[in-house]
Amino acid sequence: MVKAIRYIAGGLLAAVVALPTGSAFATTVRAYNGDGELVATAWSPVGKHGEYKGTVGLRDESGGNWVKAEYYRARNNDNHTLWNKSGKGVRVYSNSGSKIVKLQVCEDIDWGSDHCSGWSWVS
Repeated sequence: MVKAIRYIAGGLLAAVVALPTGSAFATTVRAYNGDGELVATAWSPVGKHGEYKGTVGLRDESGGNWVKAEYYRARNNDNHTLWNKSGKGVRVYSNSGSKIVKLQVCEDIDWGSDHCSGWSWVS
């Protein structure tokens, strides 16, 4: 009986470890500066289980220049920009709306080319 309980407990533990985490449900994009330093991260959908399909999250990773997430929504394929001007480590979120379909993140460079992740389709 004890042996059977051990096998069951071990099997349950393996099943729990194999389950995907919340990050597996989101498309994450990252921007790096010219020195290879991570400057910004954006993701969609937002939520522990990706339940906010019409929302983008944006985090400033370096605290240097302002960062932004640019994204397209499914409805009318309209373009939006979410700015984070609050500094290093701060997360900001877009308003909710139709599903996010395409996303990129950038560090805003005055008088120069922005450092961007490139566009990614949101799954």
